[in-house]
Amino acid sequence: MDKAERQNANRQKMLAELRRARNDIAALADWMELQLGHYGDEEIADCPESFNWGSVGTLKEVRSQLMDALRFFAGFETTEELQNSLDELNGDNE
Repeated sequence: MDKAERQNANRQKMLAELRRARNDIAALADWMELQLGHYGDEEIADCPESFNWGSVGTLKEVRSQLMDALRFFAGFETTEELQNSLDELNGDNE
């Protein structure tokens, strides 16, 4: 195998790994959406005694980890810009 063939093979391997990582992230996001569904308004209304301050802590920890992941993925230096955007979405900046 000559140099050009090795480079092409390496590029193809890299692109396959890129697609795999992208697909894995999409699957994880889908699973996250399913898990988040357990905390929906309907579930809360149907069985409010199933939720407690531990439930709040769980969601806040997941939010924090997601913000860290998005900060890294989007190239932000801090999560402050993300937090400001979330505050705006929730009407906290009025």
